[in-house]
Amino acid sequence: MPKNIRLLCLSPYSPELNPQERLWDELREKYLRNRVLDSIYMLENHVLNALGDLENAPTLINSITG
Repeated sequence: MPKNIRLLCLSPYSPELNPQERLWDELREKYLRNRVLDSIYMLENHVLNALGDLENAPTLINSITG
């Protein structure tokens, strides 16, 4: 490992230090809440569509993860 890099150990659950946790919270809250899907394929398709929507909203992503 290069000498100019220092590893920091994170606690097992630290959402405030892990920005993608907030992104998953947004995904669960806005796109997956109160939904019953018939198969894992429908879930996968639904999540992919939701991620596509989030991909087209960079300002929202910056506000969530920044």
